[in-house]
Amino acid sequence: MHIQAYNLISKFKDTLPKGLKVLDVGSFDVNGSLKPLFDEFDYVGLDIVEGKNVDVVSEPYSFPFEDGHFDVVVSSSCLEHVFEPHRWAKEVSRVLKKGGRLAVTAPHKIHYHNPPHYWNIRQDALSMLFDDFQIDKIGEGEIDAYIFATKI
Repeated sequence: MHIQAYNLISKFKDTLPKGLKVLDVGSFDVNGSLKPLFDEFDYVGLDIVEGKNVDVVSEPYSFPFEDGHFDVVVSSSCLEHVFEPHRWAKEVSRVLKKGGRLAVTAPHKIHYHNPPHYWNIRQDALSMLFDDFQIDKIGEGEIDAYIFATKI
């Protein structure tokens, strides 16, 4: 993860009350982690492989949590590595409670990295993937597209 992605999620986190249940999808610490941002939250890191900052190992389209289990789902620098982004977005939505908050960042302009790297994501794609959410903020920075949204 690079500094822009970290800073975007940090600003999002500052809008949340402490103590919420947070799921970090794609949490494996390759080159940085969101975990320090959520030290006052009930944080769970999920990824497809075991490793640093991974609490739960899971397939990307079938998380081992009940519907609506989390208050917040964050994901940074993960979506570009997901083969079926529509299925992934549905699973992210499934584990988020109604009224829950979502923050996703993904590069729209970056070199090929950490194979497999399937996509560079634009804000239009994020809007489409999460079209059943109320968009609170969406945009593109120098590297990342991002969406902050509320599940309706």
